[in-house]
Parts: sequence; structure tokens; C-alpha cells
Amino acid sequence: MGQKVNPIGNRLGIIKGWDSNWYGGKDYSAKLVEDNTIRVYLNARLAKASISKIIIERTLKLITVTVNTARPGIIIGKGGQEVDKLKEELKNITKKEVQINIFEVKRPELDATIVANNIARQLEGKVSHRRAIKMSIASTMRMGADGVKVLVEAVNAGMGSVKTAEMAMCPPSVYIPQVAAMLEGSPISLGAQDVNDQESGAHTGEIAANMLTDIGCHYVIVGHSERRAIYGESDVFTARKFAAARKAGLVPILCVGETLEEREQGITEEVVARQLDAVIELEGIAAIADAVIAYEPVWAIGTGKTASPGQAQDVHAFIRNKLAALDSTVAASVRILYGGSMNPANAAELLAMTDIDGGLIGGASLKPDDFLAIGQAANA
Repeated sequence: MGQKVNPIGNRLGIIKGWDSNWYGGKDYSAKLVEDNTIRVYLNARLAKASISKIIIERTLKLITVTVNTARPGIIIGKGGQEVDKLKEELKNITKKEVQINIFEVKRPELDATIVANNIARQLEGKVSHRRAIKMSIASTMRMGADGVKVLVEAVNAGMGSVKTAEMAMCPPSVYIPQVAAMLEGSPISLGAQDVNDQESGAHTGEIAANMLTDIGCHYVIVGHSERRAIYGESDVFTARKFAAARKAGLVPILCVGETLEEREQGITEEVVARQLDAVIELEGIAAIADAVIAYEPVWAIGTGKTASPGQAQDVHAFIRNKLAALDSTVAASVRILYGGSMNPANAAELLAMTDIDGGLIGGASLKPDDFLAIGQAANA
């Protein structure tokens, strides 16, 4: 026999199943009708709580509300399945168990408000509100001179649609002066894709950090997965680049991440921790406050494999928790970007994750509309 609904106001755990016995042995399933009352109230209640729009949308999408016209009552999800989906989704967002309470409803409009308040309180108590930092969307531009010109002009023209995110462009070094001139007076920041670890000396073909500041760069990427994998740049060498960038007044975008082989070995956290430790040992934890971190799951870039928002969030949370163990203030303030093939289709869901503060965009940044769409996703 299924569980009976307790009187209004009494707490009830998740209903795992229900059948005709739940209604006194009579089958009223044909009389269940869809009712959107609770959706309206829940939407309004969550919005009032200043919870991210994307989290509200995902929560509402997972709730099925039915009203038994023969015996008034609101059921969240048939057979408890949607409730379980909602709990699992909220757990992915909050990293904590969320209890959803169900009440018997005799006055649908009033009691829908009660159910909405109940769910909203769960979210308010356990969803981390976005830290008071600005999201960053950075482009690693890989194209020729004509493509650079078209991209920069188009993104500049569309910046009115990006309300909250800081947008940055990191073109190949030979195009930095061209892009710098085009971005003059623009809200878009300028960065570089790489930097040498030496301040001066005989290093033919290399670009020193002070050269980048001279031509107007604000950011520079260090430790990109391609530099590590193709050119054999070590954690220690990357840390020296990080130090050189900071000394010159640049903001390093420190890339960390594991290969497919490392993920399959189950050593993702060990790899990311090692990459972070190299910088912290050289520069100290306080130096991270002057930087941006970008998590690149190398196995999800150009391989046909994709990291789910939950998988990305898990590593971002690991990074923040590792930093918090050394300095909670630094951990709370540092921006951690996601660099695993973010695109217009997945940006909103990824950016809704508690510890994802923006994106380091590769292929999607080559199309102005796509790059702007990702920036717009940060408006939520």
C-alpha cells in the first residue's frame, strides 16, 4: 500500500511510489490534471530570493505538478521519479542532500505557495549565491589577419548584449597590436596566449612579459594544455611564467587539467593539485588572488567526449576547496574558468554551476555570434 499524505504542515519524506490504494483503493489516475499553479508561485518565490535564473529554470523543468480532482492534493512527480530527479539535480548544484517536503493540499492556490516556499527555502539555504565577482569569458583566437579583423569588429559591435561578463580576447602575438588598436575605447580586455619566463636576455623569438604590457595586454595565458603537451612545458616552467607575468603587472590565466589517460586512471585531482602546487610553492597562495585559473579537461577538447556540468563542477569545487585550505579569502575571490569546449549550447548550464566563474573559449570564439552568445549566457 502506498503512503498516505499527512495533514497540511506536517513533514513528509519523499514519496517513493503511489498507486490506487493511496486513494482508498479507487483508481483516480484518469482524474489527475496538470496544474501550473505551483510553477507560477515557485518561479516568483525563487526570483524574489535572487537565485540564478538558470537554476530556477532547471528546477521548474524537473517538477511535474498534478492535482487529483476527486481528492484535492498536489503531487510532485508521478511515482516520486521527478522528485528524485530534482533531488539529484539539486545535489549536483549544491553538493549537499536537499530534502523536498510534500504536503496535502486542500486549497490549491494557497497551498501551492506553501510548497513553493518549502522548495525555495531548500535552495536558499544550500545553493551558494554567486560570489561578488565578475564572470570572465576569454577567447583564444586562432586565425589569420582577415579573420581577426572580422571577429573583433563583430564582437565589438555586439557587446551591448553582454550585460555582466568581462570579455577578453587573446590573439596570436603577431596580431596583438592590431587587436589593441581595434579595442581602444572598448570594454573588451586584451590578452596574450603565452609569455616567456625570463624578464630579459638572449631569448630569440620569445616574448617577455614587459613587452606584452607595453602593447596594452592585461591578461596572459600560462600553462595551456597545448603548451604542456606539445612543447613539453613542465609545471615548474609554467610556474616561472606565472611569476614573470605577475611581476610585469599582467594577470596570468593559469591553465590546469588532466588528459584522458589521467582521468581514466582516476588521478584528476592529483594532477590538478600538482599543477597548482608548483605555482603556490614558487609564488605563495596570495599570488593566486592576482590571477585567474582555467580548468581544461584535455580529454574533452576535440576528442568527441564531453564533460558534464557536474563533472566540471566537481573539479572546480576541488580547486576552490584546495585553495580554501590555505586561504579562504583567496579561494572565495579567485575566478575559475572552464575551458572544456564551452559553446552556446552548453554555456548557460555550465555557468550556472556554483564554482564556474566563466569560460576560456577556443573554437566557439572564432564565430562572433557564438562568442557573444556565451557572454550573454553569463547575464543569467
